[in-house]
Amino acid sequence: PIFHVLYDLTERFQIGNFRTLMYRGVPYRADGDQPYWRAIRDDKGRVIVAIAFNNDLGDGWEREGENADYFETFSVPYSYPMGINIITYAMSH
Repeated sequence: PIFHVLYDLTERFQIGNFRTLMYRGVPYRADGDQPYWRAIRDDKGRVIVAIAFNNDLGDGWEREGENADYFETFSVPYSYPMGINIITYAMSH
């Protein structure tokens, strides 16, 4: 449900690690290139822990001034909408 709170994020994307992408040319570190989105839910089915494995949501939020290509590729279409969805979900459920 977090993928559809405010922004309808139908694609399960990988938010790349900034340094690895800049220095190695790939958006993932040694732990793999497959992104996983998981959740731990309470007894009523509400998400209480959102897990973004092989994703770097933090880089997408904090790297806006460092590299325009990274910002346009990861922050605008993925990190910001996902962050807004997570916060909105947490405040409304």
